[in-house]
Amino acid sequence: MKLKYGLISADSHAQLHKNAFTSRMSHAKFGDRIPHVIETTDKSMMAEPSDQAVERWVVNGKVVDTRGVTNCPAIMGDPHRTYTPQRWDEVLPAIYDPIARLEVLDSDRVDAEVLFPNPPVQNATFFQGDAELELACVKAYNDAINEWRQASDRYIPLALVPYLSGIEAAVAEVERVAELGMRGVLMIAEPSNAVKPAGDTIFRIASSNPALGALNHFNDPYWDPLWAACQDGGISIHWHTSAGIQLRVPLWRGYIRGQMLAAHAPATFAVLAQFLPNLI
Repeated sequence: MKLKYGLISADSHAQLHKNAFTSRMSHAKFGDRIPHVIETTDKSMMAEPSDQAVERWVVNGKVVDTRGVTNCPAIMGDPHRTYTPQRWDEVLPAIYDPIARLEVLDSDRVDAEVLFPNPPVQNATFFQGDAELELACVKAYNDAINEWRQASDRYIPLALVPYLSGIEAAVAEVERVAELGMRGVLMIAEPSNAVKPAGDTIFRIASSNPALGALNHFNDPYWDPLWAACQDGGISIHWHTSAGIQLRVPLWRGYIRGQMLAAHAPATFAVLAQFLPNLI
C-alpha cells in the first residue's frame, strides 16, 4: 500500500453484512443460535423504547446490543453520536461493503483503516458459555472480515480469538488467520472477566461470570503458546478501549445520551491504564 494522504485510522470499525454468519455456519448444528438479525417490538430490547418495530442482532437467542442494528455514528454523518440505525435498511452500504467504503476513505483523506468489530461481536468475542458455538462464530467472523482485506490492502482487519475451546484451539485459529494473510488479533484484557446473560433475552456486560471461571488470568503461563504463535506468525495483538471488560463505577441513569457518552469515555481508557502494567 502506498500512502497518499499520510493518515491511517488506528481505530475504525467494520460492520459485517447481516447474512455473514447465516451464510457461513451450519444451520443443522446451530439453528437459530447463529448470529442473525431479528425484527422485534419488545421495548426491553430497545435502549430508547419506541412504538415502532426495530431490528436487533441476536446470538444464541439473546440480543447483544439494544442500541441498534449497528454502531456507526461517524459514517452516518452524526457529529453528536446520537443516531444509531434501528433497521438494516437504514444502514449505508459503506458501513458493511468494503468497496463502497473506499469512496468514504478517499473523501475523508484516509489511506487505511485498522478494523475493529461491530455488533454482533460482544466484548471482542462470542462468550455464550458454549465452546462449540463460540469457535464457529469466531471462525465465521474471521473468514468474513478477511474478505475486506482481500478487497483492498487499505483495510487491516483484526481477527478474533476463541477462548472457551482451550489454548490449542486459540493457537490454531491464530495460525489459521496468519495463513490467510491477516496481521492482527483483537483480545480482551482479562479473559477471566467476561459477559453473562441477564434474564432470558438480553446479553449484558458483567465483571465476572462463574460459568467461565475456568478461564485463566491474562498473566498465567497458560497463554504463553498464544503469545508465541502471534510472534511466530507476525501477528500484532490489539486491545480496544475498555479492553473488552468493564471495571468501573456504574453510570448515573439520569444522564442524557450525550452526557452519558462523555462520562463513559474516560472510564474505558482507565481500564487500559489498569491493564497495561501487566504487559511490562
